[in-house]
Order: sequence, then C-alpha cells, then structure tokens
Amino acid sequence: MQAITGVEQVTRSTSRIAASAVAVLGILWSHGISQETETDNIELKMEPVRHFGFELFDRATTTMDTTIGSVDGSYPIGPGDEIVITIWGDMERFYSTRVSREGMITIPSIGPLSANGVRLEELETRIRQVLGSAYSSIRGVNGDPTTFVDVSLGKLRTVQVWVVGEVLRSGSILLSSTSTIVDALYKAGGILESGSLRHIKLIRQHEELHEFDFYEFLLEGSKSGDIRLQNGDVIKVIPGGKRITLQGEVFRPAIYELRRNEGLRRLLYIAGGLNVKAYTEHLQIERVIGHRERKILDVNLKKILDSGDDFLLEDGDKISIFSISQKILNSVHTSGYVKRPGRYQLTPGMRIRDLILKSGGLFPEAYLGRSTLVRTNPDLTKE
Repeated sequence: MQAITGVEQVTRSTSRIAASAVAVLGILWSHGISQETETDNIELKMEPVRHFGFELFDRATTTMDTTIGSVDGSYPIGPGDEIVITIWGDMERFYSTRVSREGMITIPSIGPLSANGVRLEELETRIRQVLGSAYSSIRGVNGDPTTFVDVSLGKLRTVQVWVVGEVLRSGSILLSSTSTIVDALYKAGGILESGSLRHIKLIRQHEELHEFDFYEFLLEGSKSGDIRLQNGDVIKVIPGGKRITLQGEVFRPAIYELRRNEGLRRLLYIAGGLNVKAYTEHLQIERVIGHRERKILDVNLKKILDSGDDFLLEDGDKISIFSISQKILNSVHTSGYVKRPGRYQLTPGMRIRDLILKSGGLFPEAYLGRSTLVRTNPDLTKE
C-alpha cells in the first residue's frame, strides 16, 4: 500500500469541499409553480365504471322470504288470508277463520262477515262492533268494557304475478300478499343491464296502473312508489333509456340512466356531487353525433353551477370530470446539509435565511462558501 502524501490529502479534501459546495444547500423556490414537471393541470387517466344500481341484484335469489315481519293496518284482506280473533277479559275465546273465495269470514255464534278488500284496521273495528252487539261486556257499560278483542293475521295468502321484459328470469312467480314491486324483481333474479331502472311499469287488469322509479329507492330510501302487488299483476321492465357515463372526480362514478328532462345538474346530484379534487372549469363530454361520428365538447361547469342554468345531455354521452393540478403553488424546498430538509410554505417576503431557519438551521459541517438556488420559471425552464 502506497502512502498518501500531504499534497494528495489536500487535493482530495479540496475536491470533497468543491463537490459539497454545490450540493450543500439546494433550495428550490417554486415562485408560483412547484418542482413537479407536469405539463397539464388535469389527470387524464380514468377508471372504468359500471352501471349504477344493478349491484343490488348481484345476490338475488328465488328463495326470498317475504312473509317475515308484522303487517300494517292498511293491509287489504283477501281470499286465502287467515284471520285470528282473540277475546279476553270476563270471557275468553279464540277463533281462527280463513277468508273464503267469496271474501267472507265466519265468526262462531255471529255468522258470516264480508272482509274482501277491507283494510286490517277497519276489519278489526267491524268485528269488535258485531261481537259487541252479542256480548255486553265487549260493548261495555257506561263506555267501560270488561272484555277485549284483538284481530290479527295468521297465514297470509299468496299472489301470482308476472314479471316480463329485461329481467334475468321472466315468467310467473308466487309471492306473499305483502310483497311489492322490488320483492318481485328480486325474486325474478333482478333487472338486466339492458333494462330500465327508471321506468318499471305495473300493469293491472290490462291497464298501466303505476310507473316505479327504482332510483328513488336507491338514492332516497323511499318506498312510496313501491306499491303492494295483487294477484294477476304484471311487472314490465322495458329497455333502458338515456344512458350517461360519468367518470372522474365525483363520489359515485358510474353509468347512469336519466329521464328525458334531466340534465347535468340532476346527474351530479344522483352521482353524489363533486368531490373536493374536482376541477370545475373544464368538464369534457364525448358525444356521438347522428350515429356517424364522435365529437368532444368542453364545458365550463363552474359557470353552469354559478348561473343556475342546466346543460342538456344526450344518450351515450361520456362525461369526464378532471382533477385539479397536482402542483403545489406556494412551496419551496430545501436539501443538503440542513437539519430538516423538505418542502415548506412560501410566505410573502420570505428570504433564503427564513427558509434555512424553518429547516432547522445548518449542520456544523455545512460549507458556507456557496449554496445553490434553483428556480422554476412559468415556462417550466430552470435556472
């Protein structure tokens, strides 16, 4: 091994100092633009989306039980329902009778009583009245009965309905008499993606009685339009209407079905709104024109939202809502022989000394003869 002379030691030491003189304290001053080199302020990569709402039917089954739970007082009595009458107090009786095909029930010692189409709560009032005419303790003396009557349902009747159109398993199905449109669709395996969730038709006695919008149930949890079925009802699922693909910075990117009068505002509401990263000054729509070509429309969403106007959409539109820039516009960076290198907020009037202090100061071995300030210009060149 050769000995290192004093001259060589000085030369090597000088080289290390010169190298560190450039790298000791590198400060990147963003001056409105951070150190990133992106050339665009939007993120163009979009994830694939699926049709909204159909995931509810992913586990649909034909063994669905719709007889669980209590029956509300508005339930209409019909042939095949079991009526349970319980009497207690000064006298105790228990009767169970089934509604005949003619819609009649028979109460012992009282006789037949019409029940077809009568609501459960109304039937209880009728039964209490006819029993009260036979038993004074039910009617009461001076309005104070000593015998009480309760009317409830035992085994419920079944109804046969037809589900046709864009469903997985079309045909006739048997359901509990408490079943609704959603129950029937679920038991039929669900709606195909080619079908409409917004225009589900209920046909009763050869007339279109009702149109159910499944989105109201999905978005609001409202079953007000999900009416109870009757024997012989037909549920028809027609092909889907206006389909819009929405992707990007919204809470629920998906393919949505819109009604004829619904535009961009309604679409954003259905999708849960914009998330915090959405860039509202540039929304892009890819549109098919006359089954011949595709065109791009650039839309300023912020102007639409601020003005209160709406934007009409067409079937097949593909909407992209981009993200705001990844660039941080008020940052500066330190590296090298500082105690806490990294990115810091650029404040008005800030100087290099201030940044060094924010970075915890210099290490004792830092070379003080030179530091490098790298600045990124608006055109992304550096100096």
